[in-house]
Amino acid sequence: MGFGAGHMQDMNNRLKQNRAQRSSKRSKFKGNNREVSVNKKKTPLHFHFESGLEAKKIKKRLKRRNRLHTLTQFLVYVLIIGFIVIVSLSSI
Repeated sequence: MGFGAGHMQDMNNRLKQNRAQRSSKRSKFKGNNREVSVNKKKTPLHFHFESGLEAKKIKKRLKRRNRLHTLTQFLVYVLIIGFIVIVSLSSI
């Protein structure tokens, strides 16, 4: 029976395909098929910690930069809104 445009059949096919793609159904996740990277050499991470005075300088510099960035964003928004208001008032 050829009623409809096949939307329901397409939906059922997609659901079936999605169910088949679930990670619990795929063979690579079943059993002991995962590759284990135990024997690979790993380079240790070295972190550089700043002293108290240097950390305070860095924090102050970051705060100043963020404040400047916020101020420039505010000014850009004010200019854009002002431009839109001027254009809309001049067209009246």
